Amino acid sequence: MRDVGCPPAIQQHEFRDSSGPIGRVDFWFPDQGVIVEFDGLVKYRDPSMRNGRSAEDVVIAEKIREDRLRALPEVRRVVRPVWHDVQAGGRLPSMLRDAGLPVRRAVRTAPAW
Repeated sequence: MRDVGCPPAIQQHEFRDSSGPIGRVDFWFPDQGVIVEFDGLVKYRDPSMRNGRSAEDVVIAEKIREDRLRALPEVRRVVRPVWHDVQAGGRLPSMLRDAGLPVRRAVRTAPAW
């Protein structure tokens, strides 16, 4: 994200609400109110990563968690790129820009890292 012009992010920032801890997010941009959570799809597909839960239960838990994050007054957007988005030609820069993060104007797709 730094390579496309975004400001430094706070990594592994923990959020709480009136119900208690929500969890840590991958990247938090407090000035823009943007959370970036990289989604590894294996946590939905691999039964060993689901702690005995169905894929459906994992998706529902993620949805509830994201709803709690988005309900916080300081959070304006949650961006959830997957691996394909960060590969060369991927849409990560556009996703970040659409969320309100500063991205160099000339950058439209993910560069070849």
